[in-house]
Formats: sequence, structure tokens, C-alpha cells
Amino acid sequence: MQFHFALIISCAILILSKLRSHTNNKSTN
Repeated sequence: MQFHFALIISCAILILSKLRSHTNNKSTN
């Protein structure tokens, strides 16, 4: 169960970082 939880957290972090980079790119452009 703990491993599954860690997997979800890592996925969420990946999505958040992608969204953050997207907004950063929009701001720079």
C-alpha cells in the first residue's frame, strides 16, 4: 500500500512540474 501511495505522489509531482513549466513558458513568451 505504501508503494502505491508513493507512486501516486511521484506522478502528482511530475504533473505539477509540467504545469509549472507550461506557465513559466507562457510568462516568458
